[in-house]
Amino acid sequence: MEKKSGAVTFLVALLPGAGYMYFGMLRYGIESMVLFFVVPQVFDYIGLGFISYIFSIPFWLYTFFDTYKISGKYNRGEIIQDKSLFSKNEVKNINISNGGWIAFAWLLIIIGILALVNKIFVAFDIFYTIKQYFLPGFFILIGIYLLVRGKDKFN
Repeated sequence: MEKKSGAVTFLVALLPGAGYMYFGMLRYGIESMVLFFVVPQVFDYIGLGFISYIFSIPFWLYTFFDTYKISGKYNRGEIIQDKSLFSKNEVKNINISNGGWIAFAWLLIIIGILALVNKIFVAFDIFYTIKQYFLPGFFILIGIYLLVRGKDKFN
């Protein structure tokens, strides 16, 4: 294996996910990019834009330094395997544990409730109301469904 350039590694590490793709971890890179660019947009859409900074800055720092960690492994000749952000298992057999689904379900419910509470104090234009309340309500329903389905499935 040929060593990767330190300057190019720095440049691709600036964009979350691009560094992973540079080292052949396409799935991990795409998942990182989607999280970095989509999650803040979803939070802005439902009126919780301030949370996007709480997520984006630490996530960017993590991907930046993790790219350098992977660079070191790659340059030492270690084999770099693609992985998934959403599972500790192999990419082909994604299976989130029961605890993972429960945590994800509660996260969706909390985000939905925060968004709804945030919207209560806004003027009630019909289109605006439908647009702004649908997604948070959807998060809550998905979270409740996952909790109910999880109890039936794992008991």
